[in-house]
Amino acid sequence: MEYDQLTQFEEINVDVDPKADIDVTVICGTYNQYNYIRKALDSIVTQQANCSFELLIYDDSSTDGTSDIVREFALNYPSIVRAFIAKKNTYSDPLRVEARKEWRRCFVRGKYIATIEGDDYWIDPYKIQKQWRALEKHPECDMCACRASVVHEEDTQEVQEIRPQIGDGIISIENVILGGGQYLATAGLFYRCSMTEKIMEFENVLSLDYVKQIKGALRGGIYYIDDKMVAYRRFAKGSWTSNMMSDKNKLHEQWRKEKRMLTVLDEETGGKYHEAISERMKAYLTFEEQLGERKDELINLLASLRGTVFLWGMGRRGVDFEDFCMSEKITLTGVCDKAYKSDGITTERGNKIFTPEQVLGMADNILASNAVVYQYLKDKFVGNLVNLQEYMPYG
Repeated sequence: MEYDQLTQFEEINVDVDPKADIDVTVICGTYNQYNYIRKALDSIVTQQANCSFELLIYDDSSTDGTSDIVREFALNYPSIVRAFIAKKNTYSDPLRVEARKEWRRCFVRGKYIATIEGDDYWIDPYKIQKQWRALEKHPECDMCACRASVVHEEDTQEVQEIRPQIGDGIISIENVILGGGQYLATAGLFYRCSMTEKIMEFENVLSLDYVKQIKGALRGGIYYIDDKMVAYRRFAKGSWTSNMMSDKNKLHEQWRKEKRMLTVLDEETGGKYHEAISERMKAYLTFEEQLGERKDELINLLASLRGTVFLWGMGRRGVDFEDFCMSEKITLTGVCDKAYKSDGITTERGNKIFTPEQVLGMADNILASNAVVYQYLKDKFVGNLVNLQEYMPYG
């Protein structure tokens, strides 16, 4: 199909040499991200690198002023930025993925591709240089990734890290399969354009960063740089993750497709990674199901706690545990999450929100929603600390 079959585009700086030698093409997709897009684009055009790079922007017909910022950058950086502003939004079109693939095929000129969403940003001005150099030195790898900072959606407050290992080195395909889609940050992915030339069957099941990460690891693993080079906004308004988290039916349908993708991958690779795939399949047990399997044990544990009891961490595990407490009529003193900016209000389930400082000062018991929170609190809290990920290990 043609790249403009679904919609026409306002194209800026597109009429340039299509065969020019470019080392790196950065692809940025955006839609209605007015509050974030300027920071994202600025972090790209100010990169310092010995290699050549360009920025391709795909604006899916934004209505909030995002398109004006895209135009501004295209006009101010004509030698770097090529912009495509869609006349019509195509998010719900079933042919959207194919049209985007054709768009990339037509306009990507780089030997390597770097990706970033319009609500994320880079925090290292040498990111392109470091990742380009890494893959030039490691021809056995098709993809490079880096350490990432997870920040609150409205500011630069770090609430978590995405750090799959300590130290530079190659991450195996098995660990990528086991890690799932949030194992690596999208804004930190950097890969060979040649990796996209042959489409495998498992890639046709669905289009996800998780699929791209698996493809990038198949030949020789993913080269990982343990430098914090990108920032991922947690649950930014309108983001794919935020939309999925707010609708459990959508999330479970997504899991069904991921399981199908892994099944096809297992078949296509002749069972070479069957053990890792089988273990990963357990991750699609919902947290509710995992809590249900250990319901009596959990109720007895919670009944034995004396004094104040706080839940710390309101990601998927935290929210589902809050649901569990509500259904079992278990009372929490309150909840806490580093991403929450104010105290005194309540969650949707009626639990009062406290600041981290308040909880550390008044808690007798803290229920850490996952292993990351547990490790963070180990040296900060002297009371009774429970790791809820032991009761919800898969996810």
